[in-house]
Amino acid sequence: MKKLKINNNDYEVIVNYKDAFNEEEFWDDLELVALVCVAEAEGESEYGKRLVIDTILNRAESEYFPNSIYGVVYDNSQYSCVWDGRLDRVKYDEYIANLVLEEMNNRTNSDVIYFKTKGYFGFGTPLLKEGNHYFSGR
Repeated sequence: MKKLKINNNDYEVIVNYKDAFNEEEFWDDLELVALVCVAEAEGESEYGKRLVIDTILNRAESEYFPNSIYGVVYDNSQYSCVWDGRLDRVKYDEYIANLVLEEMNNRTNSDVIYFKTKGYFGFGTPLLKEGNHYFSGR
């Protein structure tokens, strides 16, 4: 893990984040996670949004997935918002950006790796249901 002090607009945070080698990369990662959060969890509770964010961050730190946020999000159509184009149509706000920053610093759930609607996957360990999403671990 690297510690990086970020100053951008109204944000000043200390981030323990393994992929944050420079500010530009950090903000690109934050934006991508925020967009996926909106595209996948719009209308879900704050807790549900945090869990979706955590699936991305947890995968990026897992040996079983690509080791970058970009790699995780675009890996083999893992997130439906990528293949259905919704990712390119949503916008995020300061509220979502703050959720991502908070999760980068302190995860709500370090076990969630997968989620889907309408039930758990046939693999992984079912963990919990929040809103319309079923979350699983390895």
